[in-house]
Amino acid sequence: YDWADSPCDTLGVDVPPGLGEPVSKNDTLLLWPNPAQDHAYITVPDTCCFPNTLRVYSATGALVKEEAWLPPGETYDLDVSLLAEAVYFLVFANEKITKTVKLVIARR
Repeated sequence: YDWADSPCDTLGVDVPPGLGEPVSKNDTLLLWPNPAQDHAYITVPDTCCFPNTLRVYSATGALVKEEAWLPPGETYDLDVSLLAEAVYFLVFANEKITKTVKLVIARR
């Protein structure tokens, strides 16, 4: 969804220094690494209103994890160690906005 009046309405791609490759980044959200093994990290900048819930869905649409969200400006450690190797969709939501980001879990 793209809300014209929201500062949190798009996602882009960038690489955080020294942390490998992120799934997505812009001025509202940073999620890394991708693929993840046991942990993925999520940062929402101080300037963002984004989000109050995080849901993790399998590729078949099953809800496999749900988390209350952290305040902006902090980095959240998402423990995915109990999830199988697969593609997952992280859905970030608040009252106005829903964003979906793909996360791959692959253990070597």
